[in-house]
Amino acid sequence: MLETTVPQVSEPDVRTRLDYLVAAFTTQVGRDLEHWPAETLAEYTAAALELSVRHANRSAFYAERLGDRTVPTSIAEFQRLPFTYPAEIKGRLRDLLACSWDELAQVNLSSGTTAGPTTYVGYTAADLRGDGARYAPAGLFAFDPSDLVAVALPYDMATVGLSIHRDVQRQGAVVLPAGKGGSYGPPERLVQAIAELGVTTLFSTPSFAWYLAELFEQVFPGAGKPIAHLRLGGEGAAPTMLTRLGLRWGATVRQWYGSTEIGVIAYSCEQGTYHVAAANCFLEIVDADGGPVPDGTIGAVVTTTLGRGGTPLIRYHSGDRAVLLAEPCGCGRTLPALRMFGRATDQLPGRDGGVSPYVVEETLLRAVADAEPWYHVELTDTGTTLVAEWPAAAPATEQAAATSAIVQQVAVAGLDLDGVRWAEPGTLDRPRTKMRRVRDERTGPR
Repeated sequence: MLETTVPQVSEPDVRTRLDYLVAAFTTQVGRDLEHWPAETLAEYTAAALELSVRHANRSAFYAERLGDRTVPTSIAEFQRLPFTYPAEIKGRLRDLLACSWDELAQVNLSSGTTAGPTTYVGYTAADLRGDGARYAPAGLFAFDPSDLVAVALPYDMATVGLSIHRDVQRQGAVVLPAGKGGSYGPPERLVQAIAELGVTTLFSTPSFAWYLAELFEQVFPGAGKPIAHLRLGGEGAAPTMLTRLGLRWGATVRQWYGSTEIGVIAYSCEQGTYHVAAANCFLEIVDADGGPVPDGTIGAVVTTTLGRGGTPLIRYHSGDRAVLLAEPCGCGRTLPALRMFGRATDQLPGRDGGVSPYVVEETLLRAVADAEPWYHVELTDTGTTLVAEWPAAAPATEQAAATSAIVQQVAVAGLDLDGVRWAEPGTLDRPRTKMRRVRDERTGPR
């Protein structure tokens, strides 16, 4: 057990308490958070969950939801608490606040990937100290004064752009607040700035980073690209997509997984494996009945904010699909390793359950050598069709063979495609916000 006492700070500053625990455990075991022994991480997590649930009870929402339940002192006790679902927290900022209004420093809106009223998330000043990124590894959220970092992610009412912006400045690097999809910063201007200023790091979504590379090559044909590091989030991507992005930009590629509601949830290591940001959140994988699943089994992602002072969330059932890997990662990090499969609402109807759209993306990019990631899958009452651009450099006579190969390969993953509809180059949507990879037009029962 950790032989130390959590300092008596003001109750809303629960983040300081958690930061103290991380520092104390790190000193005790002589290893940084990413390399703690499993028993140390479990001890920290139990203490962090107890503090976080106790703080969440200050909100009207959780005071009612948890009622007279005893605050859990172990992970097993914690996992008996009820889930929180996205629909329950929409439009309920004040009910969710676990601090007074004058202790609130910032409010953001969720990106709205599900229908209905808006979800608002509130942060205290302590919540904004790194926004969970401070425990991510060097090379993902770490910068030096020579860096010029373009943040091509949403700023307008969103969390992610401002969060990374603050981290860049906090570490002494220079930030270019590019945004994504805004009227003042169109992608053409960003490409110009990348070339003229020598941007070294680009934070963006995979699809937008590809689009920027496409534009760069059109505006500056034959010119070298200055970006050395791509840091990608907000969307998933197939392995071949990530490899091609790195080659196209001549840059290293790392990813993170997060949400407005929770913050940073996981980040990728040098080997491309996601690791849970265990100082910022607690992640569970559950089955359809809400019970825990063994490592190596795909299930639903459930996350809990650790140390959130403004709007804490307890056992938030997001609808994402993932698996905690049973084998340790070869990078040496001991944090839980994770593989993502996308949102439950984006899963394609397969013979044995949902199939990730990124299976289709991987198959497309492997089957057609010059294919670019401009595609979507249409679900109608009559079947499932992949719609994708046919590359200009590829002979049209090869379309039938490519279609046959794609249909056969995705069938192995359990998805029955009725065919592929090839579009002319440049005719499908380019990303201004999140890409819609699945377009569900079914009217009958699901």
